[in-house]
Amino acid sequence: MTKKSILDFQKMKKEGEKVTWLTAYDYPTALFEERAGIDMILVGDSMGNCVYGYSGTLPVTMEQCIVHTEAVRRGAPNTRTKSFQAKPNYQS
Repeated sequence: MTKKSILDFQKMKKEGEKVTWLTAYDYPTALFEERAGIDMILVGDSMGNCVYGYSGTLPVTMEQCIVHTEAVRRGAPNTRTKSFQAKPNYQS
């Protein structure tokens, strides 16, 4: 399985083909998602709620996002990954 490029996604959109996205925060989840053939994995600041039990996403630090993104990349090295953190979380 090869990592899809931006051009691949543009072609899929043009041809009306659906793109599959799932969220992952850790190595084993990313591994399973890659094996399932998911097109893209999102590592989002929603980990604050889902992993850390915060009441929202604002307590999530940039360092936490980086650590989880690294774990996901190790689990799914051939799947496009997008890491997201809301702007207020990383403003100085």
